[in-house]
Amino acid sequence: TGGYGGNKKLLKEYCPSYNGNIYCRGIPHMGDGLAMAVEIGAATEGLGLLQMGGPFFKGSPHVAAVAREPNTIWVNRIGERFTDESITFHTSESGNTIDRQPDKTSFTLFDEKIKHKMVYNGLFKRNRVVTHTLNDLEYEFGKNLDKEFLLEAKRGKVKISSSWGEIARWIGVSSDVLKATIDEYNSFCNKGHDKIFTKDPIYLDALRKPPFYAIKCGISMLGTIGGIKINHHMEVLNNKFNPIAGLYAVGVDTGGWESDTYNAILSGSTFSFAINSGRIAGENAAEYAL
Repeated sequence: TGGYGGNKKLLKEYCPSYNGNIYCRGIPHMGDGLAMAVEIGAATEGLGLLQMGGPFFKGSPHVAAVAREPNTIWVNRIGERFTDESITFHTSESGNTIDRQPDKTSFTLFDEKIKHKMVYNGLFKRNRVVTHTLNDLEYEFGKNLDKEFLLEAKRGKVKISSSWGEIARWIGVSSDVLKATIDEYNSFCNKGHDKIFTKDPIYLDALRKPPFYAIKCGISMLGTIGGIKINHHMEVLNNKFNPIAGLYAVGVDTGGWESDTYNAILSGSTFSFAINSGRIAGENAAEYAL
C-alpha cells in the first residue's frame, strides 16, 4: 500500500518536519495499509520518516537542474548561506538542510557567467532530465534555457536582475545582508578556499557578471517510510511484541530498518528491502497457511 505520502492529515500527525510546501513526487498513497494494521492492534515504529530531497523546483526540468548545481550558492530567507552546496550530490542530506531553514525554503543564486558555463561545458550534476554533450549548441538544454528562465520569471518563481538589491527585495531580505553574503563568497572564490563550509574549490565560481539569477526552491519527497512494527519474519507485532497471527507487512509500510535520512546514494537501499522483505514474508505466510 506504499506509505502515506498523499495523506496530509497523517503527514501532519506523524511528521514534525512536514508542512504543505513539501511536494510528493512519488505515488500519493493514503496510508490504508498502516490504518488497517493499527486498527487490529499493530504496534508502530519509525513513523514520520520522509524520503526527502532538495533543492526542489516545481516547473521547468532544466531550471530545476540548474537549481541543484554545486557551483551556485544557496541562501535562506535571511539572505545567508547555510551549507556547502556540493551536498547536492547527497540529495536527502540537502533536503534535510533546507528542512531546517525558515519556511523550508532556499534560493539558488548565480550569474550570467555561471549560466554560460553550464550551457557550454555541461552540468556538474548529471541527471536523467538533463545530460549534455560538450559544445553541442543545438542541444535542448542550452537552446531553450533562456526562454524557460523568462517563463518561470513571469510565474514569479525566478528573478532575473542586474541588481542584487532588486533580487534581495524579491527574496524579502535586507540588501545589505545579501550583498555581504555575495561579497564574502566571492572573496572565497578569489582565494580558492571556502572559509565557512570548505566547499571543494572546483565548485567555487564567483558571482560578478550580470544579469544575476535567483531560483526559489523547497523540498520534495518520494514518499514515507515506516509505521508498522515487524519482526525478522515480517510478522506484524502488537504492543506487547507478540506477532498478530497471519498478518505480515513489508516494504516502506514497515518501520525499524531505515535511519532518519533516506540513503539515496546507496542504490537499492529501499528497493532491495522491498524485494527481500516481500520474499521473507511470502515464505513465512506460505508456511503459516500450510
